Amino acid sequence: MKIIKINATESTNLYLKSHSKSTNDKGITAVQTLCQTQGRGQMGTSWQAEDNKNLITSYLLPNIDLEPKDNFKMSILVSLALKKCLESLEVPDIKIKWPNDILSCQKKIAGILIENTFIGQKISSSIIGIGLNLNQKSFDNLPQASSLSLICQKEFDIDEVFQRLNAEIEVLYKKLIQKDFEGSLYEYYNSLYGYQEEQIFEFKNGQQKKGMITSIKNNGFLNVKFNDNTSQSFDLKEIKQVY
Repeated sequence: MKIIKINATESTNLYLKSHSKSTNDKGITAVQTLCQTQGRGQMGTSWQAEDNKNLITSYLLPNIDLEPKDNFKMSILVSLALKKCLESLEVPDIKIKWPNDILSCQKKIAGILIENTFIGQKISSSIIGIGLNLNQKSFDNLPQASSLSLICQKEFDIDEVFQRLNAEIEVLYKKLIQKDFEGSLYEYYNSLYGYQEEQIFEFKNGQQKKGMITSIKNNGFLNVKFNDNTSQSFDLKEIKQVY
């Protein structure tokens, strides 16, 4: 793994995109920064992170040769890799919240942004952006957000957490290259927040209904069965879990 550390950047994902020609095309390239001025989340949302307090990193995974139908398997493996990293740090009650958030004690502590590059009909490479709240203590107007420091009541060393995550990303990359997805969906469901549990869902128009997650399609769409016995599939941002 080639590691690039920079003091500040607009976005670690954008940094890797703009420097992709100079990165290591035979292995993973990781970029980490202490200050990100234009962090992004899913579907154009922003990612807020206090300078020098959190782990902000992106990984370029080249030569993965992935079928588009297996796109969500990438998300599954990344979520599980981050979960395993957090488990090694003894972070309690870790759950994956569809599609790409990580919760601890029902508080959001991390987000994932995956951006793929295609050659022909296949995904040739992928940039995985990860924002992990480590030592930040306040989150303005974000009542559902928290950090490892607040939850575990101690400070975390950013470099140590980065090294642990790097190790999990290397394992993930080997699985992608070998197309080894065996057992990953089962593990994902076991970690999925609210899976097969009654909960409240909110639609884009503000309407709320009770239902449960029954499965996730290969394309990442969420399948929900509502209490009125209707079922529906949802893309990103079409529905959210109220928690």
